[in-house]
This record gives sequence, C-alpha cells and structure tokens, in this order.
Amino acid sequence: MNKVRPVEQHASPDTQARRLPRWLMRGEAEALPVARWERVLVLAAMTIALGLGTAHLSAPSLWHDELVHVFVAKNITETLEPRLPSGVFYANAHAYNYLLAGFIAVLGDNEFAVRLPSAIFSALNVLLLYVLVRKLLGRETALMAAFMLAMFPWSVAWSRQARFYTLQQTFYLLMLWLAWRAFTTDRRKQAVRNGAGACLAFVGGMLTSVHSVLFLGPVAAYAAVRALCERQLRSRWVLVCLLAAALGTTAVSLYYLTATPVDRLAVFEHSGVGGRTPLPHEDPVRSARLYYLHWLNNNLSTGFLLAGLAGSVLLLVNKGHRGLFTFVAFWGPFFALTYLIGYRRARFLFFAYPFLIAAQAYFIVEGIRFMKTWRRSWLRAAVALMLLVFGLRLAWSALLLTGDSLEAARGHDITLARHHPPWRGPCEYVRERLDGDTVVLTTTSLPVLYYVGRVDEWFPSRILWWEADEIGLPGLEDAAALEAFMAQHPKGYFIEHIRRLSMWEAEFAEEIAFVNQHMQLIEEVSGHWVRVYAWGM
Repeated sequence: MNKVRPVEQHASPDTQARRLPRWLMRGEAEALPVARWERVLVLAAMTIALGLGTAHLSAPSLWHDELVHVFVAKNITETLEPRLPSGVFYANAHAYNYLLAGFIAVLGDNEFAVRLPSAIFSALNVLLLYVLVRKLLGRETALMAAFMLAMFPWSVAWSRQARFYTLQQTFYLLMLWLAWRAFTTDRRKQAVRNGAGACLAFVGGMLTSVHSVLFLGPVAAYAAVRALCERQLRSRWVLVCLLAAALGTTAVSLYYLTATPVDRLAVFEHSGVGGRTPLPHEDPVRSARLYYLHWLNNNLSTGFLLAGLAGSVLLLVNKGHRGLFTFVAFWGPFFALTYLIGYRRARFLFFAYPFLIAAQAYFIVEGIRFMKTWRRSWLRAAVALMLLVFGLRLAWSALLLTGDSLEAARGHDITLARHHPPWRGPCEYVRERLDGDTVVLTTTSLPVLYYVGRVDEWFPSRILWWEADEIGLPGLEDAAALEAFMAQHPKGYFIEHIRRLSMWEAEFAEEIAFVNQHMQLIEEVSGHWVRVYAWGM
C-alpha cells in the first residue's frame, strides 16, 4: 500500500503576522485592484515628471561634474573604456557612464541628449514609488506621493542633470520593491527570485555610486526589528541581516581594492567616516551635525518637513510592519549620513527622498480622513480646525515649490541640484577668435575643453590639484609660473570660474593681483561667475 506524503504547508503572510507583536500587525493594506482611472493618474504624474525634466533642457551650460560623465561616456563610445581626457581610468559610476554612452551614440553629443537619461529615470521613479507605496500604505497615499515626487523641485532639479542621482534612486526603489516582495511571499522560490533581484539592484546601485552601500541599512534595520520581535535565531530575518552585512563588506572591500588612489583618499580618509568634519576648510554649514535637517527645512518648506516628521510617527503607530519598512527607507540613510559620515552633501540623501515624500503624503491623506470626522466631538472639531489651517499652509508651500519646479523647467541656471556657471557664451567668444598663435588658459579645464575645444594649460594648481588627473596637464602652480607661461606664449585668453580663483582671496592673493595687473578683462562676455581675460591682444 502506497503511503501518501503529506503536502508541505507554508505559513501564509497572515499566519506569520499573527506571530508578531500587536503593533506590527496594524495597518494591513487592503489589496484593491488597480482601476483604469488610477492608471490614468499615474501616467499623468509620469508625464508631468518627464515634461518638467525635458523642457528647455539645453538652456543651462554643462558644468564640471556633468562633463566628467560626458567625456568618460564619449571615450566609451570610441574605445569602450571609461577614461577621462587625460587617459586616466575613471572607476566611478560605471552603470551610468555606459548608459550615457549609449544615449550619446544614438542622439549625439549635446546638452539635451546627455541630460535626457536623468529625466527618463525621474519619470520611472514616479511609477516605482507609486507601485511600492500602494503595497505599503494604500492607494490614496501612493497617488499623492507620485504627484509630489513628479512636481516638487528637488526631483525636478536632478532630473535635469547629466548626473547619476536619478538612476541611483531607481535602483533603490527597485531594490526595496523586490525586497518587500521577498519578505511578504509565502513561496520559497518566489522569495529567492525576488531576493536575488534585490541583490542585483543593489549591485546596480554600487555600480552607480559608492554611497549606495547605504541601501542595505534600511533592509538590515527592518529585518533586525523583525528578528528581535520573533525571537528566533534560526529565521529568515537573521539570514537577511547576515546577507546585508556580507554584501556591504564585500562591496566596500571591492571598491577599496579597485578605486584610484585619489578616490580611495577621498572616500576612506577625507569623507569623515564616523561623523567627524573631514577637512579644516569645509563649509561650516555642511559641517553641522544637523545639516540634512536644516537643508530640508530651508529648501523644501518647514511645513512639509513637519508633515514628514508627523507622518513618520503615524506610520509607526498606524501601519505596523509596513509603516516600519517605509520609515527606515528614509530615516535609515538619513541617520547614517548624519551621524556616520562627516562629508555632507544634500545630494547624498536624494536616493531616499521618495520615502520622505511617502511620509508626507500619508500625513496629508490621514489628516483629510480625520477632518471628515470633525462632528463626532468638540475635541475632534478643534483638532480638525488646526489641521485645516496647517493644510492651507501646506497648500501654499506646495504652490511655491511647484513654482520653483517651473522655474527650473524654464532653464534657470540655479536649482536645488546645482548652480550652472554660464560657460557657453564666454567659451564661444574665445573659440571664434582663436588662431594658431593664441593659447587658452583656464581655472576649470573640462567646461572649456568642451565648449572651446582646446585647453593649453590650467591655473592655479597649488590647491586645485585634481584638474591634472582630468585634463592630463600639470598646471601652473603660482603667479611666477603664470608669468613664465605668458612670456613663452605672448597671446592668450584666460577663462576664469570665480569659485576657482577670485573667491579664494586669502589663498590666491598674489595670483589674483597678477591677473588683474597683467591681463585685460573682456567685460562684454564676462559675468559674475565666468570671466574672460586676454593678454597680448
């Protein structure tokens, strides 16, 4: 007689949830089907993001950091190797650089073509945020978050840069979406597939930026809380924590072994690991411990920051493990960047920004729901009135933020991503007047090489040493070297970026005085940020 083997039973998510503490069981989202009108709204949000990202995209000049990627990508199209104009191998942002090379190969080398990938990924991120937040927090919050991400100026600003930050955000959203699918399925094979996909998305993030190692923090934090709550040493949550530690250690070790000496010095010695201030001349605003909090408050509205803080608390109180996952997705990287890394830049936090928006959207949706119950008691009526006043203030802030986005979409040089020095006009003036006897000298090699087509030397190299690795020229160290260069080359143009010379008055006093005394400022093409001088004309 054949024995019938019992069918292996897998615990369903509901069964697993019953093992959790009561607070983690709260806020289970109802799986509503996606209606046609919902798809239309998401498509509209993506269209808005793409429109704001591509309008007047060629208006601002390309700036130094964009041109690093552009020159590397152009070399990839020619040799398949990521090298700077100097010939130095560029070991950063491989995923973005090779992608950018494809766009240049198809669309050509121009401002619109090289910035287009960021705009496309920005629109894709709207969709990814909607999909993930819908699973975590419900339909209304997901739709609100999608439109906020599409229309708010920080997202719009980075969607208009030939930089890797929107791609990095794509990998982060994709990784967390796949991780959540792995965490919530009761099928082992599906969990393994989604987990492997999340690992691949993490690898993509690391191939985009080294600080994508912070992707692992939220996943490890969520798994650690689940492991502590379940109190089982042999559980998948402990395995997730160990895997995150292994991936992080491997990623950092590989980067250390493969990075150039300059990058290794910048990341492992000058990055301020441990939260210390990395360099004595660092901007005191960026050196402040609460720099990121101040930046969000000053640039993206106090009201929305308060909404994000309140929404984050509500996520933990109302949404259980879903709220916990959303909470750590933003605050995990925030606290790591605040307390562990002293070299602070707002852009380092951008990849996690969609989840601050999710918390803000959740606060707004829950506030509207609460206000609908104002008739139940006088206390509710009073709280509802306060929420209404605060909501009106948020609406005004949203209008101002959207106005900033529209300003960026008109091609303004200054956005929340970066100030674009107006290189194009001064460089075209010089290019049109060049002859074989005239040399080109500059403080900033890559923009001048791109727009003029030639750089003969750069100055001063006494502090700005990194230019040598980019352009392959040794540079002129001081005023004496500049005087010798001018004696050797009787005619030339000097294109100065003010941040590389005139704003360093204490360090370059002698050099500034020499330039003003021996060169003539061409006022018709010089502005505050970029100035053109000539000698021997």
